[in-house]
Amino acid sequence: MVQYVALLALTLPGGLVPGGLSRTLGVVALFYAVWLEWFVARTALQLPGGRAAMFVVVDLMLGLFLSGLTVRLSGG
Repeated sequence: MVQYVALLALTLPGGLVPGGLSRTLGVVALFYAVWLEWFVARTALQLPGGRAAMFVVVDLMLGLFLSGLTVRLSGG
């Protein structure tokens, strides 16, 4: 629950602050989310740090591929 509050705290003020600060908060939120995914992969799957990082990279690549495929198939 705390991780969701932290992500919301970093992303919600985006519309209320100037552009540069908004982008910076977005990047910080992205890095936090990736770190959190790495931590969960390392802890829950009991993987060494490098393998957990590769797990996260494969997950991100698969997500980008599926997102692009969905956009292409929907005609967008």
